[in-house]
Amino acid sequence: MLVQHAGRTDIGVVRTHNEDAFLMDPTHRLFAVCDGVGGRAGGAEASRIATEHIGAQIGKFRRQLEEFAGGAGQTTRRDVGQILEHAISEASGRIRHHALANPQLAGMATTAAVVLVAATTPFSSRTWHYGASQ
Repeated sequence: MLVQHAGRTDIGVVRTHNEDAFLMDPTHRLFAVCDGVGGRAGGAEASRIATEHIGAQIGKFRRQLEEFAGGAGQTTRRDVGQILEHAISEASGRIRHHALANPQLAGMATTAAVVLVAATTPFSSRTWHYGASQ
């Protein structure tokens, strides 16, 4: 399946700085948009940490994702969902840890919209929306 993708971010009309980050990883067919929660310190940093960490975590499971996409091996749809949920959870933990280490960033947060195309048909794709990113 050919997956076409593009990314663009815009500051909008309300904020004075951009807190968006996006991930486009066609190798793993992983795409994410994170938007720092406005009004809180460190939103842009939280978005960046989330996209970087989600991408790194998914990369660790490349073999299992390839097995699933190819219909070989023991990896199930449920496993794919758990892999993505784990990646998002780990990113959340990384953001919390960063905020604890940097008290001026207390309360930093981001939303995340993540798509992992884990097979050759859209039916097998997984989409997660957290927060207001859509």
